[in-house]
Amino acid sequence: MCLDRFQPLLVNIFTEGGTWKENQVSLAQVRSRYGPVIRRGAPRLRALCEEWIERHFSRA
Repeated sequence: MCLDRFQPLLVNIFTEGGTWKENQVSLAQVRSRYGPVIRRGAPRLRALCEEWIERHFSRA
């Protein structure tokens, strides 16, 4: 399940927001959708994802 959440997050990060921008997805929505599942499955990966998410939304 963790990797099921990680893959679309990764795609959005590396496409500069991709579907997040298209659908006007907020930082809070991204955190609630991806954070809990990734944290349970891979806590270290979740920390990296949080860095990427923060960086993306700070530029947006």
